[in-house]
Amino acid sequence: MTAVVDDDFAGFVAARWPEVEAVALLATLDADAARDLTTAAFADLRAGWSDALASGAPTAAVRRALLVRLPAGEPGSVEPVGPVAAGPDPADLVTGAVRSGVDDEVARALLTALTREDPVVRAALAADAVWLVSPAELAALLGRDGVALEAATAAARDRVRRAHAEGRRAAGLAPDDGRADADLTELLRTAADSRPGPPDPAALVAERVRGTRRRSLLVGGGAAALAGGAVWWALGGSTARTPAAPVRSALPTVAAPTPTGPDSPVWTLTTNWPARGLLGNDLGIDARVRREAPGSTVVYAGDVDDVRVVVALSPGRDARRRPVVTVWAGSVGAPAEQLTPVEYGPDSFSGILELVALGLPHPTGATLLVLAPPRATGADFAPVVHPTKAGSAERTFLPVRLRDGVGALHLDAPWGVAARVRSGGYDGPVPAPTGWAYHRPAGQDLVESLPRYVASATGVPRRSLRTRLVVDSDTAGGVLDPTSQYARSDGRVRLGTTTTPDGAVVRQLEVVDRTPQGTSSLTLSPVVVPARERSAPVVVPLAGAPPDVARYLVVVPGGGADVQLVPRRGASGPRSPRVPLRGDVVVVPVDRGDGSGRWRLIVRDARGRTTFDGVPPVGRDLLDPQDPPSWLGITPDTSG
Repeated sequence: MTAVVDDDFAGFVAARWPEVEAVALLATLDADAARDLTTAAFADLRAGWSDALASGAPTAAVRRALLVRLPAGEPGSVEPVGPVAAGPDPADLVTGAVRSGVDDEVARALLTALTREDPVVRAALAADAVWLVSPAELAALLGRDGVALEAATAAARDRVRRAHAEGRRAAGLAPDDGRADADLTELLRTAADSRPGPPDPAALVAERVRGTRRRSLLVGGGAAALAGGAVWWALGGSTARTPAAPVRSALPTVAAPTPTGPDSPVWTLTTNWPARGLLGNDLGIDARVRREAPGSTVVYAGDVDDVRVVVALSPGRDARRRPVVTVWAGSVGAPAEQLTPVEYGPDSFSGILELVALGLPHPTGATLLVLAPPRATGADFAPVVHPTKAGSAERTFLPVRLRDGVGALHLDAPWGVAARVRSGGYDGPVPAPTGWAYHRPAGQDLVESLPRYVASATGVPRRSLRTRLVVDSDTAGGVLDPTSQYARSDGRVRLGTTTTPDGAVVRQLEVVDRTPQGTSSLTLSPVVVPARERSAPVVVPLAGAPPDVARYLVVVPGGGADVQLVPRRGASGPRSPRVPLRGDVVVVPVDRGDGSGRWRLIVRDARGRTTFDGVPPVGRDLLDPQDPPSWLGITPDTSG
């Protein structure tokens, strides 16, 4: 290996050692064996370091290398096989357990129960607590069937819960099943954090590699050891492969302790947050932040999902006092000077007074990073929106597990304009690096921009979308400015629809006024409408004309002779005159109208027959489907 690769590997070992040894310690319950297994796992990784870097998942590779080296239990067994040899007296760990807030009798009972479980089951429990990786994800890491491991882990949890109840009774407390999992997780994390790492883990691995090479020369190679160690993973006798999950939890490495108590008032505002992460107090990072983002403070610095990331905030200077966010990212182990600034679009960050959620580039996809107050235990993330044929817009949220308010999620591909995260009181968009989400360039044609936008929002490939220009009409005079001084102004109105493979319809309207001095335009947000109403009329409130005249743009796909706005059935109020259509569009004035647009639309043909009589469909904003778009000026009630 070159010196640069050696430096990268050494930095990765230093960053990932704590989390790997933590799981090894909990799986073996033997400090010496855990260190030996951890060293061997990193030594195995070093041999394939270039391939691991190219894949973008060196953390997954070293975790896999550790798991396949765990000592085997009885083949096919899902029952506890008893403690491993030289296991510790559970009492030795009780002191640390008490520090975690778990009662000593309860901690003793939990630890005793753990010593009776198979090492692989303890590894699954530990991975769930330390890595936030479920048994199914752990099995997928090795390309194995996860059903048997999930069953074995669930059975172990039941036994641990019973032990938890016994421990509480011994302590004079009533059984509390609701606390069992939380106490177990806290105990596992405390035990994992109790083992100090070696002074120079990379040197330890290098010595192991040299020793392995010497043994290989003497015995003619020993490559079978790694493959043979995987036999325990066939729990239940199944070796069926399962495809790797497209989404995986990506908690930071063994997290640095939260620097301020979870109940401190500093957590109410992101710009007051202290630095979190193992590199939160790194002097090199601090120097770079002070140099490139003066006035900013680091709120997170550490390694997440094989990405080293630094997030800094400074108080905003705009009217809303929104904080300014600066982000740097790079490979795990990279020093501060080698991290690259991550660019986000203008006005990307909103709502970050209470939460920071953002996208990070990753060699094999994308990473979501969520920073919340330490009491937050989870968040939900939806990378896309799903418009339906019925006219709704729905989201499927993925869980993001947080530890001390910090968590992450890995996806196979970057997300687009519709990504949304919710945690605590926040429910809003997720800023993405420049280039991930589609934003319409100035002057781009509606027929070109609408399908690109829908593809970015839904994740549906653009080639699978069908786009049609439903209306393309000129107007007599300008549309947008009722007081225009230019008699020679005119306008153009265009209405486009994009249909998804499932039959959902997204519509968008744009208006362009042309005057001798230039153009002005209005482009409305794309909305989802019921497929059966894809060609229904559209009514848009416009700027009124003095003194008391409200104006509405009426668009009628397919045209007609004239239109009229009247009160809804059962309501009273002013009504417009019958106004002739020009092509498919017209601007309709309503004397003494309030500009709300709470009208019923009547469309007649050249013979005076009514072709439409009702309230045009409101539609649902494609990105924010909770409420109808306000620009239509029509309430969700579409009854006439």
